[in-house]
Amino acid sequence: MSNPDQPVLTLEGCNRMCGGSSFKWYKDRGPRLNTWLIPVILLLSNVEVSPLDKRRYLMIVHLVGDSTDSLWSLLTKLEAWSRCHSLARQQYPKDRRRARNLGTVLGAIEELVGTHTNPLMVYEAITTKFALSKYQRISGDAILELLVARTAQELSDSRTDERLRTLLATVLYVYQVLSAFLAILGGGNSSPPGGRIGTAMFLTWIVPSILLSNAMGTFTSSRTCFTVLERFFQDATGESDLWEQLQSLNGSNDSTHSTLKRLAAIDTFYDAQSFSGGIYTYRPQKRLKFSTGSNDRHPIRLLLLALSPIIVASFIGSVIIWHTPPL
Repeated sequence: MSNPDQPVLTLEGCNRMCGGSSFKWYKDRGPRLNTWLIPVILLLSNVEVSPLDKRRYLMIVHLVGDSTDSLWSLLTKLEAWSRCHSLARQQYPKDRRRARNLGTVLGAIEELVGTHTNPLMVYEAITTKFALSKYQRISGDAILELLVARTAQELSDSRTDERLRTLLATVLYVYQVLSAFLAILGGGNSSPPGGRIGTAMFLTWIVPSILLSNAMGTFTSSRTCFTVLERFFQDATGESDLWEQLQSLNGSNDSTHSTLKRLAAIDTFYDAQSFSGGIYTYRPQKRLKFSTGSNDRHPIRLLLLALSPIIVASFIGSVIIWHTPPL
């Protein structure tokens, strides 16, 4: 028996309350869209896209469809940079400025071939050629230090920074969420916030992904990164073709030599970047090819960290829908 304390749903009652099986829009569809859908789209439009080619916009689809892998890839990129900085500090343990400059150069090398080999191996191959060049005989290591510092400055200036724009979009998203609960902000709502805000809270995992991608930034193009490094290679060695140097590196089966040899030209290499880590939110190989010691973060640890925003967002969204009428 149905009563107010323990209601029993029936098909007749549902048809009477909801209007039968005919499809109808919610009467407050406008406020619903303003509450979560439009702010979410605005957030997605602020993703830092990698300037490779038209495939860069597929990363937004990948972010929505496989959010764990996207955030895991971003964290793996940060770990790669952290290891590059650790390698640089091992080279210059008492000189922070030189370590920072070298770490920036190693990070740029990792941008190009980090999924194939140790960036320090590429740098050491360049310095070996420098030791045999006329510059070493004339001015010693001072010119190499100057070249590294200048290259690090050019690389830093070649990166984008859209954090303020993204922060504005995030503030708007948070404001829209709060306005659904606080009448002083939203002016009252025509329906309970369960169905409107529950879905929005499920999507709050987007926020750390968007903020992280913009905090990391990216190069204006892969060609820009390669051009700066090639200029450094030319100035340090007197040779002209960095691409040939990358292809000719000797090493194990996992090295640059065995991988880049299959790429006929530099343009083919640029095309392959889309599928080998050039897009920060899509890095198929999560295990890095180089290590710096016990301080390295294991990929599983990064995976657990990537899962945390989704777990938290799902929990909050479920609680809201459970305790608030989803209408």
